[in-house]
Amino acid sequence: MKKLLAILLTLAMLVPMCGFAEESAPGATRTVIFLKDFNAKVLGADIDEAEEKAVNDFLDALRVIVYQQGTTSAAYEVTLNDQPIVDYAVQFSGADVYVSSDLLGETLYLNLDEDMRHFGELVYRQQLSQRGLTAEVINEMVSSGYYAE
Repeated sequence: MKKLLAILLTLAMLVPMCGFAEESAPGATRTVIFLKDFNAKVLGADIDEAEEKAVNDFLDALRVIVYQQGTTSAAYEVTLNDQPIVDYAVQFSGADVYVSSDLLGETLYLNLDEDMRHFGELVYRQQLSQRGLTAEVINEMVSSGYYAE
């Protein structure tokens, strides 16, 4: 419950981003996703009625707006009470992904082939360490390339 509260407070405190998503995708198909039908009780059986109402009220006010342009680019805007709080744009070109947002301050570049392989290695290392394996054994298993299979 503390994590949920932290997330909700963080979202509520973000500064409006002035419609960045809409400006990033002129002429795009607009889809609005409503979260009002989500029931806060699924987050945990230990939340009381007041907490459930607060979460449900928050979700009622929350919207995710997607501006889709074909299959290679989209912009997303999260609003709270119709005020933009977070927005970003994503564009794909082959294995290359570009993400931009005022929050980032610059365009983030990812190569899915390289970066997902690295991410897979990090996850694999974490799984091995949770099994209690030593760093030496983990390094040996990772260097064998087993995680990429």
